[in-house]
Amino acid sequence: MATSSILLLGAKSIVRPLASIPLELSAIKELIDSKGNTALTFELEYEPYFIREHLKNILNRLAGKVAILHFAGHSDSATILSDDKAVYADHIAAHMHTWSNRPNLIFLNGCHNSLQVTLFHAVGVAVVIATQRAVNDIQAAEFAREFYASLFFDNGQVPIKTAFDRAISSILLIADEQKRSLDINQLDRIDTDNWAWGIFAQHPEQKEWTLRQLLTNNRPHFDDKGELFNPYRGLKSFREKDHEYFFGREALASELYEKIPNSRLYALWGSSGSGKSSLVSAGVIPKLREAGNWLIIETRPGNSPFLSLATKIAEVLHSSNNIDFDKELDNLVERLKNDTFYWSVKISSLLKISGHQYAFQGEKVDNRLFHP
Repeated sequence: MATSSILLLGAKSIVRPLASIPLELSAIKELIDSKGNTALTFELEYEPYFIREHLKNILNRLAGKVAILHFAGHSDSATILSDDKAVYADHIAAHMHTWSNRPNLIFLNGCHNSLQVTLFHAVGVAVVIATQRAVNDIQAAEFAREFYASLFFDNGQVPIKTAFDRAISSILLIADEQKRSLDINQLDRIDTDNWAWGIFAQHPEQKEWTLRQLLTNNRPHFDDKGELFNPYRGLKSFREKDHEYFFGREALASELYEKIPNSRLYALWGSSGSGKSSLVSAGVIPKLREAGNWLIIETRPGNSPFLSLATKIAEVLHSSNNIDFDKELDNLVERLKNDTFYWSVKISSLLKISGHQYAFQGEKVDNRLFHP
């Protein structure tokens, strides 16, 4: 049961149309849809051509659910434009004030709208991205797309400020063509010495919030059965499915992730209960999934380590070939026990079948060994 929404609002103008708005919103939607494997629970609300008369219905329907709101269109210091009709920011803010949960991030991708920030801060919106002058239409679309691409990177563990800075660095400043300003004649050219967009947070630490925090902070989270989800594992280790609640060891997980491709054998040692399994399962493996070129096999040795490993290998082979699973399993156990060179042969077969470059064994043996 999703309790958070990302709302994409696009305004259409007949008088001063902006060609990049539908491209901007469709690109963001496509990007978000492609990140459906991030294990983040949210709903995407897509309104590429909202009109003023329908905005109230949209906000009523999503009351308290909108965690991130993105607006693309003409704007000024007090209003946004919808179908060439002004919508006042203080009216939107007042509407949000009645919600049980306010958005954690509002991205106003128009012109001259930084003065609206105080209105949204006053009703409880944590972070607002807004502009301090007129912006180029094409550049605005590119910047928004790059920002969300960075925010969704690494399974949503990138801070807002980092995503913002990465987006800036990836954008080439281009010639001024058309501004997203209601007062379109006010500025003849864009001053490229200063970046038009700014991040405005109620508290400095909120700029370090990640996508996961934006979608979950101050918001209830329900599981598939509709029951309130408890993210605390107690004395149990974090598994891969728990990675969105695994915090505090990002630097170490990144360090291990970077070392693995350069090592034929990698071992992680530590005392019992020090968090080795959690670090591997909830920290490193999600990063490997994001890279997309790893065959990941997880197994625990138990009382029969060769049987445990052979079972996992047989599952990969069985999924791609019409073979007798039990026969293959018995053969694997004996060969793994008694034939050292068979390891490399079998690993090569697994890689060929899976189409991956690398093999990764979560907790026991492989040509990339990672042992918690």
